[in-house]
Amino acid sequence: MRFLSRNIELYTFNSTINNYSTRYRIQLHKPSNALTIYQKVPYYEVVSVYNKLAYNIAERISQNKGFLTNLRKYLLAKAFYSVEEYMNDHSDR
Repeated sequence: MRFLSRNIELYTFNSTINNYSTRYRIQLHKPSNALTIYQKVPYYEVVSVYNKLAYNIAERISQNKGFLTNLRKYLLAKAFYSVEEYMNDHSDR
């Protein structure tokens, strides 16, 4: 996530793909690629992890206001055991 916050210009938000104001506008657009090896690289994986974040944390990355601090507090409060457990959590959506 630190890579994402430092290199946000490498990613595309859904709001730049279409002009509609949807609830998914702050989510990152997932690059389409059929190769499994490409889908496992950190550049691609961070999109999935970011898109699962609660809205109030995810919106901070575009504002450059304490994204990593709030992310850390959130993850410590939830105390996920693994990335899989985090991805399967639906309590904040």
